[in-house]
Amino acid sequence: ILDEEEYEKNRLQVYRFFIDAAKAQYIRFFERYEGYLKKDGYIITDNLKFHGFVEHKELVKNRNLRQLVGKIQRFVDYLKNREDFDTTFYEFGDGVGISRKK
Repeated sequence: ILDEEEYEKNRLQVYRFFIDAAKAQYIRFFERYEGYLKKDGYIITDNLKFHGFVEHKELVKNRNLRQLVGKIQRFVDYLKNREDFDTTFYEFGDGVGISRKK
């Protein structure tokens, strides 16, 4: 069994993660993997506009879809408020966020 200091020295650390999974779980995925990210590493998140519905919630008529769009919006707000990451949002594709660990 490794003590905490030994574990930290041997823990896998990477420079990039790409999240394109269950959109309702984006915060959970981000928090699960951010600890493996090296300083100045990136987490790239796809589908942050979700077919334009995040920007135009009035177009969503289905309750389940409205809930999903709300969760994506909460994730975008979450990224904007993380002081330990700098996130830039891009319009290409269906919306991409690139978050750099400070």
